[in-house]
Amino acid sequence: MQTERGIFISDNYSCSDYRRLCLRINSDSEAWNFAINIFRERIYGRFINQIELLNDNVQRNGFASMALCCLLIDTMYKFEHGSISTNYNEVKYEEMLMTYLNDVFISLDMARAFYKGIRCGILHSGETQSGCMLSVTCNHIIEVQGNGLNTKINVNVIDFSNRVIQYINDYINRLYSGDTQTRKKFIKKMNYLCERESFIED
Repeated sequence: MQTERGIFISDNYSCSDYRRLCLRINSDSEAWNFAINIFRERIYGRFINQIELLNDNVQRNGFASMALCCLLIDTMYKFEHGSISTNYNEVKYEEMLMTYLNDVFISLDMARAFYKGIRCGILHSGETQSGCMLSVTCNHIIEVQGNGLNTKINVNVIDFSNRVIQYINDYINRLYSGDTQTRKKFIKKMNYLCERESFIED
């Protein structure tokens, strides 16, 4: 976000703060810890803190909470793949769900129903679609009815958002642990993010 102090990519850190790190795979732990803290503050400030606030009154705010969860999954696709492209489609989203939330999305039918009925319904039409619903009462993260093209899902907003937050923390732990592929793709995405926004700043 642009402010009078420059382009900020989180509450307290600017693009310049990240660029000064000149982050590499073999950068020392101090540099990596700083970069991970920027990322964590960005994701928590823009998404997770807001989701948790909304979930305090989930019966009223569940729709907005799920919209943020869907946007967060979109965001994390770019970090997981080091993607700088906006070419993002159903297949890629479904793969994301079944790779990183595979204890929740145990079938392609479930992932497809979520993409079409929840994610695209909310973000593109302002409503859930195809018979899919949000809930504050269902007993599982996702309850499923039907199969194939007739699959309908009922998503427990709090349980689902908690699972997405757990995934984010798992990703952060991968960064801290030094996982090479995770760090390599993180650098690619962060470099693109900060270099792109620096054009506005400069």
